[in-house]
Amino acid sequence: EKIYEDYKKDNGKKLQSQAPAIGIDLETTYCSIAYFNKDFEEVEVTSHEVDENPTSSYAQLNAVGQTARDLAHLNLEGTIFNIHRMCGPRFEEENQKLKKYWPIQVVQGGDGKNKIRLEKQVLFPEEVLVNLFNNLKQMAEEYLGETVLNVVVTIPAYFSPKQKTITHEACNKAGLYITRLISKPAAAAVAYSVRLQGQGGKRRGLIFDLGETFDVAILEIGNKKIKIVATDGDPFLGGDDFDNSLAQHCVDT
Repeated sequence: EKIYEDYKKDNGKKLQSQAPAIGIDLETTYCSIAYFNKDFEEVEVTSHEVDENPTSSYAQLNAVGQTARDLAHLNLEGTIFNIHRMCGPRFEEENQKLKKYWPIQVVQGGDGKNKIRLEKQVLFPEEVLVNLFNNLKQMAEEYLGETVLNVVVTIPAYFSPKQKTITHEACNKAGLYITRLISKPAAAAVAYSVRLQGQGGKRRGLIFDLGETFDVAILEIGNKKIKIVATDGDPFLGGDDFDNSLAQHCVDT
């Protein structure tokens, strides 16, 4: 399996070699932005919105990010989260087990895909993902003080080819040239391999990522190469799922 997916030929946007590149960690509840600081020669995570925390992956019709999260208690049925869980799978597939936890109304489109009904509008989840990338791009530009056009995106290990394509297209529509899609465990392995520079030998490691979802990978690292031996994940095992299970337990008892 490839360490990353390369989309150079498929981009609707052109690579801008002089423009800075950022990294976006796409998560269910939060997203993070990072860039390479040339002055200190290290990767630096940017500060977001009103505090030092990652930006919220929340959206409403007229708000996105932390603003939408702050307004959620006033308009819960108009607030979208868990957006990348809705992208890709068809209406009948397993993500329907989460419908009872979503305050928004998810309906079936004529093509069998998920659609989100917000007030009088009906949106595809992919449209909301574009808005999130637009928001992240704007925050990165405000932080760096220059236009951002190039991006590397980390995605869950379990993402299907369809979900990868949706992510790539959403970046393009947000004005970003996506140079790489890389799974979260593989990204962790890349960071680890950088720290191993100068140390000989081959190592086999287990990358275990239990956060908003669950990702795991076994990788071989050595001689400036990374090989993915095996990878897997569970989109329904993470922070929100623990909260939902605890809430259901309280209801049942």
